[in-house]
Amino acid sequence: MRSQLRLAVVAALVLVSCTPSNQASTTSISTTAPEATTSTAAETTTLLTLPEGTEELPEGLRADIARLIPSTEALRELTFVFPPTITVLTSDELSQRVIDLLEEEYEDAEADEALYRLLGLIGPEYDLVENITALLGAQVAGFYDLDTQELVVRARNDEFSPLEEATLVHELTHALTDQVHAFNDEYNELFDTERFDEASAFQSVLEGDATLVESLFVQQLNPEEQQELLEEAFADDNSAFEDAPEFIQDSLIFPYQEGTAFTQAKWVEGGFAAIDALYEAPPISTEQILTPTDYPSDVPAAVDLPNNEIDGYEHSEGSVWGEQGFRLMFDQILGGADNAAEGWGGDSYDVYFNGADAVLVLLYQGDQASDAAEMASSLNDYFRIVTGVNEPVADAGPGGGAVYSGADYAFVSNVGDRVLLVAAGDPGAGAIARSLYPEF
Repeated sequence: MRSQLRLAVVAALVLVSCTPSNQASTTSISTTAPEATTSTAAETTTLLTLPEGTEELPEGLRADIARLIPSTEALRELTFVFPPTITVLTSDELSQRVIDLLEEEYEDAEADEALYRLLGLIGPEYDLVENITALLGAQVAGFYDLDTQELVVRARNDEFSPLEEATLVHELTHALTDQVHAFNDEYNELFDTERFDEASAFQSVLEGDATLVESLFVQQLNPEEQQELLEEAFADDNSAFEDAPEFIQDSLIFPYQEGTAFTQAKWVEGGFAAIDALYEAPPISTEQILTPTDYPSDVPAAVDLPNNEIDGYEHSEGSVWGEQGFRLMFDQILGGADNAAEGWGGDSYDVYFNGADAVLVLLYQGDQASDAAEMASSLNDYFRIVTGVNEPVADAGPGGGAVYSGADYAFVSNVGDRVLLVAAGDPGAGAIARSLYPEF
């Protein structure tokens, strides 16, 4: 799914600091020293002039920026190639800038809404763009613009609060690693070529790296500053996040929570040199993020799904759903089906849209035949709930699949180590799409 069902869509454009349930600011990091590191610690940088964008700021903010840049360099063990561009905004200005950016760049919202309704993840009246813009407008504390290399953060007063300092360190880490590793083009190419599960894995490295540095910074604060940071974080209004569907919440948290666990494991093994190596050979699936021992050896299977035509529909996108994509679905509708998701070996999917309804065709491959059988079982349970059809019609195809046909349509069939899923908002279109795959 596109960056985890496209809900972290801003991540395609910027790297953000969100604090849903204060998660990004309070992630626990082990203080166990890395066993070894070959990185050369950065020498403290003395900036004779402050970065571009800070000229008119109050002296307190300028002093904080001058202090936090070398602090970030020392923590991350890298040195800026050139001073980063920094823009400091009020809370309202930052929220509006995020909203404007999302509304400008988020395309295919109607197709996404149709897909999520088809999957039972949102209700018929849920406005995806309106709710996501409201959510991110309230939750984003800062971001790093990949295209302009501009760092945008919030300040409520003439000096940064401890929470705002931590956010600035997080975004400075993005700017620093982008300058050193030049990941911008590679990251954007993943979205341009619809390699969405791989992009989510890369995003998890970027956010995990920055959250690790942010957490190391927080550990250096004195107890009074740490207490102030926590009080400010918990005082923020998280109602928009708490009111969002579960899969949206999980989508936003994933790169911070799972990405931090992944990068921390590498950091404990080999320090920041091990994390630097991830930029040269990043993980290529959310499966590798969820199970760090799968990286780099467990490579997803290449699944060939013919891109067929469906009369009256246009092809909207085609990519890889990924292990995390299945977890998002199952967690919200089934209350979890981790065993089925863990057997993921690879997949390929296509989405078609006619302006009102979506058709999803997904071909899943398990690590072995038993994994595919377990996935088929979970998908059958899933669509019994979503379609309200408790007794599906048996299909005459080789896989003996099940057809769920009511207001919507779903077809699930398991042949060997593969599972075919066809879901459609229009049962007629679903039946046509299913007929295109007679091998199932």
